[in-house]
Amino acid sequence: MKQHLLIGLITLLVAVGCRSHPTSPYTAVPANEFVKQWEADLTLNHRDEIAALHVIGDTLIAYTKDNHGYWLSASGGQLLAINKIAPRDLELHPPVMLTDSVAIPTTSSIETYDKAGKHLASFATVGAVQSDAAASGNSVFIGVSHPGSGRVTRFDIAPNFDVNWELWVPVGIASGPAVFGDSVFAADINGEVWAVSLARDALWNLPDNVFKTNATITADLAADDFGVYVPSQDKKLYCLERGTGKIKWSYYAGMPLVDQPVVIGGVVYQLVPGTGLAAISKTDGKIARDAMWVQPIAKQVLAADQQYLYVRVDRGAIVALDKATGAPKFRSSRQDFESFATNTTSSLIYAATKDGHVLAIRPVLRPGTVGEIVLFETPPSYMFD
Repeated sequence: MKQHLLIGLITLLVAVGCRSHPTSPYTAVPANEFVKQWEADLTLNHRDEIAALHVIGDTLIAYTKDNHGYWLSASGGQLLAINKIAPRDLELHPPVMLTDSVAIPTTSSIETYDKAGKHLASFATVGAVQSDAAASGNSVFIGVSHPGSGRVTRFDIAPNFDVNWELWVPVGIASGPAVFGDSVFAADINGEVWAVSLARDALWNLPDNVFKTNATITADLAADDFGVYVPSQDKKLYCLERGTGKIKWSYYAGMPLVDQPVVIGGVVYQLVPGTGLAAISKTDGKIARDAMWVQPIAKQVLAADQQYLYVRVDRGAIVALDKATGAPKFRSSRQDFESFATNTTSSLIYAATKDGHVLAIRPVLRPGTVGEIVLFETPPSYMFD
């Protein structure tokens, strides 16, 4: 009897000991996997959910449908601040970086915060905000409504809030302007593109000082040291010389363009409705530019490294595309992500579930890295259909 009791006690202790040492989620990671760098649970109100993610500097800002903003460290996921940015019925536009602060335009105001998410001030705009914003120094440039016409308005945020100037346009503005150096570029819904200096002097010696497309422009513009990128609903993406407004090249997409192009390195990525993501060389090719490739499954550019472009596809999954050919190479099997940020400065991917879990996801291209695998490669080719 004592022998049976001793054996039973030993068995129980072994079982308890096994339960007290759970298997670690961290393991050696093979190549072509995605690992979790960090995860944050925002513990949202059950009636709220994440609506958008934005990377700005070293901060990741999550907007919710209730117009709360959650400030997170982009590198570590630490929660820095929570703010009620605007009433639920107002629109939140993407944040823009000022010299020492962050500005978030709403339908009727510009809200400013320090880089840690502390609210600094609220400024009422002269009319309803109609476009996303661009910034230079402590100035915010944005499309604002006006009876019978439109305005690109320059709001100087610091040291004192002031309407520095307004650029009158005949019709409204839905396209977010672009700023590069001391130049401001804006487009109206008539399909005209304007270029002015920070002092509002016209820059282009063209008829009426504007470049004219053949249809409305509603997508945000982009600009860099090579040119100004204009997606028009005349089915073309234009690259214009910043100083003259002359066409450097154009890409015929075959469908009206309604999304802002994403420029990473020497490639311009343009979403084409009903067609997919087109990759266009910024510097090489004919004036009537052909795409390097078009990938139908891609819905949003997420990040990139030297070898791969990471994109969102249907059902909230992530796919790595070969940058040279656009061919899918590996993808996630997890598909519960609702929101993604576009990160043009590193290969880190930011994603969020509807219920408030935010993740930073890192691609692993070489075996031997130790990490927690949260997304798994799905090799069969049918998974990319």
